[in-house]
Amino acid sequence: MKKLVEEAIEATKADDKKLIIELADILEVIEAITNINEIPIDRLNDIKDQRRKNRGGFQKRLKLLWVEER
Repeated sequence: MKKLVEEAIEATKADDKKLIIELADILEVIEAITNINEIPIDRLNDIKDQRRKNRGGFQKRLKLLWVEER
């Protein structure tokens, strides 16, 4: 998990040219984590798709600033 954080930090600092390399590294770490934890990648993608359907995705690049509790 520390490697995932390390790669994510590197991605935030990457220029446009190197971003794809850092994203590939992140994907590699995610695949390793799913394998170690016996999580099928198809299941991970299903959950990702369901969350996007229920909560929306990141395509609009909106940032949640606060949440009001009821």
